[in-house]
Amino acid sequence: MITAAAVLLIAVVYWPVRHGGFVWDDIINFVENDWLQAGSQWQHYILRDFNGWTNYFRPVGVGLFTIQVRLFDNQPGPMHLVSLGMHLFNTALVGTLAARVMGPLKALGRHARLAWLAGCMLFYGLHPVLIETVAWVGTQYDQLATGFMLLGACAALSLRRRFVRASMVGLCFFLAICSKESAASFPVLFLLLDWVVFAKSSRGTGMAALRRSFLRRNSAAIIAIVIASVGYLLFRNFGLGHLLQHVAVGGGDLSILGSLQKIAWTLFTYLRVLIYPWNGLNPIHSYDPSYFTSFRPTIALILAGLVALLFWATVAVYRRASAAACVVLVIASALLPVLNIVPTAFALSLYHERYAINALAFGTALLPLLSWPRPRVVSPRLTRMLLSAAAIVWLGSSILTIRATLPLWLDDERLWLWALEDNPTSELAQYNAVAALLRNGKLAKASAQIDRFAAGDEACTRCDLLVASIELNNGDIRRAAELVDRIRDAPETAVNLDVRGDYFLTAGRLALSQERNLAAVELLRSGIELHPGQLSAQVDLAKALFNTGQLDEAIAAATKAVDIADDANRPLIVAWRDSIEESLKNTQSQ
Repeated sequence: MITAAAVLLIAVVYWPVRHGGFVWDDIINFVENDWLQAGSQWQHYILRDFNGWTNYFRPVGVGLFTIQVRLFDNQPGPMHLVSLGMHLFNTALVGTLAARVMGPLKALGRHARLAWLAGCMLFYGLHPVLIETVAWVGTQYDQLATGFMLLGACAALSLRRRFVRASMVGLCFFLAICSKESAASFPVLFLLLDWVVFAKSSRGTGMAALRRSFLRRNSAAIIAIVIASVGYLLFRNFGLGHLLQHVAVGGGDLSILGSLQKIAWTLFTYLRVLIYPWNGLNPIHSYDPSYFTSFRPTIALILAGLVALLFWATVAVYRRASAAACVVLVIASALLPVLNIVPTAFALSLYHERYAINALAFGTALLPLLSWPRPRVVSPRLTRMLLSAAAIVWLGSSILTIRATLPLWLDDERLWLWALEDNPTSELAQYNAVAALLRNGKLAKASAQIDRFAAGDEACTRCDLLVASIELNNGDIRRAAELVDRIRDAPETAVNLDVRGDYFLTAGRLALSQERNLAAVELLRSGIELHPGQLSAQVDLAKALFNTGQLDEAIAAATKAVDIADDANRPLIVAWRDSIEESLKNTQSQ
């Protein structure tokens, strides 16, 4: 009953998600592209190229998206409810794991066990760092991976038949890592849990005997994990065509000292948000990589403290099966894949709250093992009252934070305007805010936004390109010309081939609108060379060539446009090309 009440409370707190829309990458994946909606394309994208991925391999997550997109006709509301259902299921699994962890604790009475069970579920289910995983459909990968990892841990601590236990652990690990790569930490997490829980249930047994028992008990599971790992690598190589492909990493390379400082600061930040999660919540957390290039005494002290803590925890777990040390190692191990140890091209933020989900899930399940100190100067009754008050304050603060933050995550425009408040110089936040304003038809507000950003000596060339394109569509040539001049002079246009190609195409459209046809031909050809296959650019080139009297070349450009046009646009382009051919015949006959 108490577990059902905890799940119900969490569901009520998060219930507004049913009215949420698509945000961030969801708009690309579910609105602007039909990767999973049309025919059998999903069979390709479930393995590779989804959202332009190069090294991400998440077939289970993309498969789940495919089912939802088709089942719910690509409507966001039901997909949000699926995310909430996954969160509630994971919360129940955290409670199940916590109950299994409490099994050997003979001193805990029934009421204490129920209190711990409800506390663990509420602590996980209402922790503000998980708002993102419930409110953003695209983070279902995190929910899936955590759910399979928790299932594997529950199986490892509950099943006794070695073959069944090993099979379940291996299967859950395989499904988890096929959901998200961060599940690579699962083998360490499950072994740590097994070690400390079975040590608690075998009091009086020597450590040497415990180690032998640990190896006997887990040898089959370890073999199953190895088999699952090899299977995953083979499946990944089949799906992607490679295991890992090098991609350019922004921000420059850090020295060993810089990398250590960055890792230490990232770990410290994750620990902070796990303990104090009520402020600083935001979709992005911009940082300057150069901050870590010089020696920082504060970060050096944090690094020394973290190294000492991890060293103590490792020794204490191995020698004494210390529960407190196990909690430390579990949290650190779960965070290991997200500490910026391996730089990635997507690390525009130092951290993301959602990346703490595994550390929170497994750390929370272990909390009942801790031996909390009982102050002698305070009566047990007063102690219980103080702890109850603290729990109520924490619960109330978390609920208020969730209800205040949730609406910001349910609307793309509000999300990115909020992100800009905390990251006023972030090009990513600026671009997404401008794109959201334009999708909502707020051109004037988007135009004012890009001018404010530029006035602050910050460049968002892609934002200028977006607004310039809309202004050209609306016939505001003067405003489009101002933006094209700013794009031309932007440093990014000189160094980024994608941006330069977009500049050429936009400037070509502008020149065509201004009847500068020769300039339009030159600009459009330069843009098409960098961005081949764009229908509108090919049509614009054909028009510019026609206007300059180059009819043969105009026909050739129109024919290329016909080749790349979809079924809806092809008849119009064919008819237009035929009219050019008729003009050419008339000219030749004269």
